[in-house]
Amino acid sequence: MENKREFVKLTSSEIALLWTTYTNDSIVSCLLTHFIETAEDPEVNQILKQALNIAEAHMLSVRTLFEKEGIAIPHAFPIEQHVIPHAPRLFSDVMYAELLKHICSFGLASHTSGVATAPREDVRTLYEQFFKDTSSLNNRVIETMKSKGILIRMPNMEYPKHVEMLHKQHFLAGWVGRQRTLMAIEVTHLTACSLHNVMGKHLCMAFAQVTNDVDLRKYFLRGKKVSTDIVRDIHDVLVESDVPIPSTWDATISTSTTAPFSNQLMMVLIGTISNLGISSYGVGMSTSMRRDLGALYADFIRKASFYGEDGMNIMISREWIEQPPTFVDHEAL
Repeated sequence: MENKREFVKLTSSEIALLWTTYTNDSIVSCLLTHFIETAEDPEVNQILKQALNIAEAHMLSVRTLFEKEGIAIPHAFPIEQHVIPHAPRLFSDVMYAELLKHICSFGLASHTSGVATAPREDVRTLYEQFFKDTSSLNNRVIETMKSKGILIRMPNMEYPKHVEMLHKQHFLAGWVGRQRTLMAIEVTHLTACSLHNVMGKHLCMAFAQVTNDVDLRKYFLRGKKVSTDIVRDIHDVLVESDVPIPSTWDATISTSTTAPFSNQLMMVLIGTISNLGISSYGVGMSTSMRRDLGALYADFIRKASFYGEDGMNIMISREWIEQPPTFVDHEAL
C-alpha cells in the first residue's frame, strides 16, 4: 500500500488547474521575454528575470507531472512563435512593474485555489510551492515599486473608533436619493476593478497601435472604450462618497508601431484580462451591500461578457484557441 498514491488518478479539477497554470505561465513567459529585452531600469529587469525563472519552473513541474500521468502537454504559447525578437519597447518600465504586480495578484489567487481544492497530496504540495514562489516575487515587486515611488495604493480612511450595529434598512438602499457612504470593502473592490480596467485600457491602446490586422485593431479600440466607460462609472461612485480617486501611472505606451508579440498572443491576453475582470466583478458584487453597486457590477459583467464572447468568436474562426481538457462525449463516439 506504500505506493497507493501513485494509482490515484488526477481529478478533473486538478487537470483543469494544472492545464490552466501551464497555459497562463506560457503567456507570462512570452510577455516577460520582451520586457527583459527592453527594460532599462536594472532593478525592474532583475525582478522580471526572477518572474521568468518562476514561470518556466512552474511549467516544467506541470509538464513533468503530465508526462508521468500520460496527459497531453498543452501546446500553449512557445516563445519562439509568439515573441518578435528585437522589437522596440512598447511599454515603460513602470508599466512592466505594474503588469507584474497584476500577474502576481492573480497568480496568488489561482495557486491558493490549487491548494484548497486538490485531493492529491503531490498536487497540493506543488501548488504550495507555486504560492511561495509567487508570494516571494510579489513582495519583491511591491517593495521595489515603493522604493521608486510608483506603487499605487488603496485610498486611506479614518480608523473606526467604536462598534456600531446596523439599525436602518437604508444601509441596503441605492436607487434614488442620497446614498450612504461606501464601506471599506466596497471601496477596495471598486478601486481594484478600476485599476484592472486602466491596465486593460492601456493594453488595448498599445495593441491597437501595433497590430497589422484591421479587425483586431477595431476590437482592441472597442476594448479601450469598454474599459474607459467602466473606469468612469467607478470614479463617479467614488466621487459621490468623497473617496479619493486612485492615481494611475503616466507615459506607459511608446510610439512604436512594431508589434512585439503575435496577433494571436495579443488577442488571448486581452481575452484573459476580460475574463479576470468578470471574476473580479463577481467578487465585488458579492461583497457590496448597496443595491446600486450590485446593478453596476451586473452591467460590468454584461459588457465584459459580450466583449469577451466576440473576441472568442474571432479567435475560434482563426483557430487560435486550444481546447481545454473536456469530458468524453460518448454519444459522439
